[in-house]
Amino acid sequence: MDYFRHFPKVDYDGVSLRNLMLRADVARGIIAQYGVFYPYRIMDHERADTIAFDYYGDSRYYWLVLAANDVLDPYHDWPLCDADFDAYIRSKYGTLEAAMSTIHHYENPDADYVMTPETRSLLEPADRVGFDVEKTVWQWEWDRNEERKTIKLLSRRYAARAHRDFVSSFSGDRE
Repeated sequence: MDYFRHFPKVDYDGVSLRNLMLRADVARGIIAQYGVFYPYRIMDHERADTIAFDYYGDSRYYWLVLAANDVLDPYHDWPLCDADFDAYIRSKYGTLEAAMSTIHHYENPDADYVMTPETRSLLEPADRVGFDVEKTVWQWEWDRNEERKTIKLLSRRYAARAHRDFVSSFSGDRE
């Protein structure tokens, strides 16, 4: 199946293009119809298509993996493997050491609040009470990347039906 051939075309400055903006809304709507999801932990180097193949038996169902987890951009919203994470940190912060020594924010473990270093520096010591846990930019980025590794997968039982619904929502055909 050529995934993108099912998207309707739009005219943009005299050029006929596929309307990719519809994917997210249509996919979310279809996924929302089925309420059975299972937790899954992404391992290093796994991609949506390899997970779809292993879990559903069909790599074409990669869109189910992405849609069930609100991943709009698989290049930036998908977790990085450890080596790619280190490269990302180096490109963004210069060195791993710089990222590990730069404070991103301070946390209050008793509350769901964070405070930037700039704000903390402006406050009197009495107003900083509780905001003692330093979170470095490296740790903050690591935590965000780790959160992305925990996803949910639509039950196998509904995968083929959801896929047919997705395809037919654009083209009217049934595959």
